[in-house]
Amino acid sequence: MKATPHGRGLLRRHSDLSILQTTSHPPTPYTGTQSSSALFTSNTVVLYWTVCWWIVNHNPIPLLDDVMAQPAVGIAARACLHTLRALTIAATTNAAAVAYKGVVAPAIIAGTLAGCGGKLLSDSLDSVSGGKGKFELKNPGFLLRSSVVNSSLVYVLVHYLKAFSVVEATGLLLAISLAYTLSDDLAGSVVDASTHITNVFCTVIAPKELIGARPVARAVAATTGTPTKRSASKKRSKTPSRK
Repeated sequence: MKATPHGRGLLRRHSDLSILQTTSHPPTPYTGTQSSSALFTSNTVVLYWTVCWWIVNHNPIPLLDDVMAQPAVGIAARACLHTLRALTIAATTNAAAVAYKGVVAPAIIAGTLAGCGGKLLSDSLDSVSGGKGKFELKNPGFLLRSSVVNSSLVYVLVHYLKAFSVVEATGLLLAISLAYTLSDDLAGSVVDASTHITNVFCTVIAPKELIGARPVARAVAATTGTPTKRSASKKRSKTPSRK
């Protein structure tokens, strides 16, 4: 039986984004002190990606389509992608922190770009070509939000507080990333720690807008019968979290 377009398209989307989102990887053995482009470390990287891309998009064997359409394969692919993403963020953040000791911005920016630079690049190309989609930089989603939070965690815990080693901080990022993707795939209820950290940050930055404006919005909504922004967000939370 031929794989459904939805099942194959889901795996294709994650395969295409993986080369963009994770353009660097930690070296072997992993020390957390270096980060280099995967394309510049070995010729086999390009070969592996090309073979995987061809299998996902152009293979003529129906059996492979059936295998890729299985939910377990998609879950495993997303878990691997988030694992590689967490390793890349940790390695890149630490490398920038070591290269620019005492300066916060390089570590956070480098770690953020390591986690979502591919998505920002694809959005830029889409915008130049006339696309009108939902761009990550204008409407921050999980990729940008978690990249900033995770790179900040690595820098604060390892280089500022010196409470964690690089390996321990990387393990924490792995746990957070796998909790997100597995809770979404297996339970249908996302466990996203970056949301709470972002909410606290926004409350500190703009307390008047978040606290003072809500009663006014509710009062207006009560007289006009229109839903508040908060109720609208609850409706959106029922939709699948992964775009």
